[in-house]
Amino acid sequence: MIDHEVRFLTNSTIEVLKKKLKSEKILISKIPYKFVKDKNFQKDYIEYFLKAKKINEVYLRGLPLNEKNNYETQERQLMEEFQKINHMLKKKLIVNQVMQIPNPENIKFKDFEKIFLSIKKVKGFELISSWHNKKSNDKIYEKYLGFVNELQMPLSIEVDYFFRDSLVSLANFFNVIKKFPNIKYWLPHLGCGAFLHWDKILNICEKSPSLMTSTVNYNLWADVLKLPYYRKISLKYASDHPFNSKSSIKIYNYWKNKF
Repeated sequence: MIDHEVRFLTNSTIEVLKKKLKSEKILISKIPYKFVKDKNFQKDYIEYFLKAKKINEVYLRGLPLNEKNNYETQERQLMEEFQKINHMLKKKLIVNQVMQIPNPENIKFKDFEKIFLSIKKVKGFELISSWHNKKSNDKIYEKYLGFVNELQMPLSIEVDYFFRDSLVSLANFFNVIKKFPNIKYWLPHLGCGAFLHWDKILNICEKSPSLMTSTVNYNLWADVLKLPYYRKISLKYASDHPFNSKSSIKIYNYWKNKF
């Protein structure tokens, strides 16, 4: 069983939180330093993987940092630092890296490409444009998404509920897939209900997207997804550990027999 969404804070990112660097205002606003300062923060990873016995592979990702040095250090150190936790487990996890699409205003494409080429086991990418204060369909991302398209790797992309006019709105997602219909999209948080528009999405996408189970509120959609039409939608188990209100085991227990 694979957990397609495990987040990990490198020591460099924790240091950013500790210093409350102004260059990472969104990070500081979303994750309090006391959360990672807790002595049980690292132990929570070990506890999760020991209890989630079926999980033998993970897609590891950091956070969409804005400043170039913060971003580059995180991406380069992510796998190495997580392996320290992996060595403490009775089982050894297969670990793949999901690389963040950076803020193009701060990390130019050629630098992004160099970082990618220097990292082993990158198996996917993630775009959370709201952390860059940009729309997901902003033209500034086109070169980066074109790169993802060429590599034929999956792209995890944040999508908001259809009734919200946000930076990552469903309307903006439609604009992304119209421009890049051949990318394999992974939609976190069960796509925030994007599957209610699945016919329209499939009419555009050349590859059927997958919904990721990384939401505590799975019960809101569980009955809908059991309906015959929605059963054909590809689901990928994802916990978003540890940023899920301490619900990793709850999410795992609900989905463990469905994969």
